[in-house]
Amino acid sequence: MKTLGLLYSLLISATFFSQYLTPPQIETPMFRVYMSPTGSDTNSGDSLNPVFSFSQALDLLISATSTETGEVYTEVALQPGTYTQALVQPVSAYQLATKNLNVSVRGLWGVMINGSGLTNLNPGSGMVHLLGSHIYVNNINILNSPANGIRFGYNSNNTVINSSDVLIQNVYVTQTLGHGILAGIGAVDNTNPTALVPKASGFLIDHCYVTEAVNYNTPQPQWGSAIKAWNAKNVIVRNCTVKNNGGEGIDADDCDSIEISDNLVIDNVVGIYLDKVTTAWVYSNHIENDYKQSPGILCAMEAFSNLISNYYIKDVHIYNNILLNTQGISFWQGTFGALQHGYFDNVEIAHNSIIGRQSGNGACINFSFDTFLGQPAPNIHFNQISIHRNLVAANSDSLNNNNLIIAPCNIPGYSANYNCYRQAVWSGMTSATDIIDPNIPASVPDAWGTVSGGSYVPLHLVPISSITLDYNYYPRDVNQTAVGALEYNTAAIKPNSNADILVYPNPFRDKLTIKAPVGVYVSSIIDLYGKELNEKNLEMLQSGAYFIRFSDGTVYPVVKVE
Repeated sequence: MKTLGLLYSLLISATFFSQYLTPPQIETPMFRVYMSPTGSDTNSGDSLNPVFSFSQALDLLISATSTETGEVYTEVALQPGTYTQALVQPVSAYQLATKNLNVSVRGLWGVMINGSGLTNLNPGSGMVHLLGSHIYVNNINILNSPANGIRFGYNSNNTVINSSDVLIQNVYVTQTLGHGILAGIGAVDNTNPTALVPKASGFLIDHCYVTEAVNYNTPQPQWGSAIKAWNAKNVIVRNCTVKNNGGEGIDADDCDSIEISDNLVIDNVVGIYLDKVTTAWVYSNHIENDYKQSPGILCAMEAFSNLISNYYIKDVHIYNNILLNTQGISFWQGTFGALQHGYFDNVEIAHNSIIGRQSGNGACINFSFDTFLGQPAPNIHFNQISIHRNLVAANSDSLNNNNLIIAPCNIPGYSANYNCYRQAVWSGMTSATDIIDPNIPASVPDAWGTVSGGSYVPLHLVPISSITLDYNYYPRDVNQTAVGALEYNTAAIKPNSNADILVYPNPFRDKLTIKAPVGVYVSSIIDLYGKELNEKNLEMLQSGAYFIRFSDGTVYPVVKVE
């Protein structure tokens, strides 16, 4: 019964921990055309007689919807194979006399789009570049794009289109010159500098993989991002792997209401970049650097126009993230004019595990901004900067003057509570409730024992945290709330546990060690939905959350990561 109680508790917690933003509303296509690398443009475009080119597919959709008016929703279904053409929808194939033709693109299975032979693709375009709203792109692999991988939005020749309600799912992108996945267009109209472009709205980028993309072989003047939301609102980026890219990993630029969660972000120029963002939730991300020296999370305000006076990092919540061997969490005021004001307002950094820092001048939490007479410059403003219940550790030789947190001066409206640091922190950035524990490992090889609930970090007997679930969505104990991203050593995590049983590291990658008393053995492995699995070796299972039931009744939850 206790085992079932634990499963029920976790399932209910996961149910109530709903996303902050509603996913985009996607319309069911009314018309469909099939494509195949072996098709012919003389074919009818049905599943048995597919066409060859995307332009012909668009022509057939335009013809099939000749009597329709208003918003028309269609689909191009790609049959298996390798395509050596870009799927680009011209404005003339979207804005028609009586209707807007909204085109979704779906790979049936085994679809590769290879742009290595293309030379005529506009740099601002993409291998998949669609216009419209309430549409999707899914089940597609994109290789060798001379521009972006996937692109939504258009701004040229007095025509501005910013798409809304778009789903990008199960897409693999590698080796692009531009952005891997780009949703939205900039705020300034290229053809009318005094006008602003309305924000794109409603994007879900889910279960995508972007690697070795962004300026892959050829430099470009524009900075690129693996996944970027640009001048957009209501954006969700989740369950993605973003690895080894030549630009930012996940970038929100001039965005409002964005959620970035449950992503694996490794070796990008910046892990997660928030640039001019209001209302953001960044949580349960694993950010790690093996080779690059770069921030894990960067909050900044870069000016994009002299016409706009105010910039914001406002109502931003960063919690339950694991950062390993990065340059930590940084705040940076970009360069802009004296009449332009920047506001860091209501920023919460809580329950993050920040372990290890690469060599170089900096700190695990770093504030960089202009000052005047020992105060923030008159056009830089701080209000309600809260740092609480974080686990922060790094080697002294990798820090600026041995500081885990640095700032050019005291920050107005700053508060710190119940953090656990490996060493003393500058007095202007700490409080009496913070703890110093020199036993916390400061490097990646030893970090898994710390971030996964080892014995290194003390529990705080403090009021319950406002963040009631941890990195793995396990409930935090009401009376004992651990610092860092993961909860451990509480009844909520290890009910009826045998203290002589050891299961580590947790989460684990390639190897899980289990030590139990004589006569106690693994009796079953259960998935998150309560199903008992035939496989008894967790190392052979796919990534995800599981429960180990031992013969003495003890139940341990474990998580396997990629």
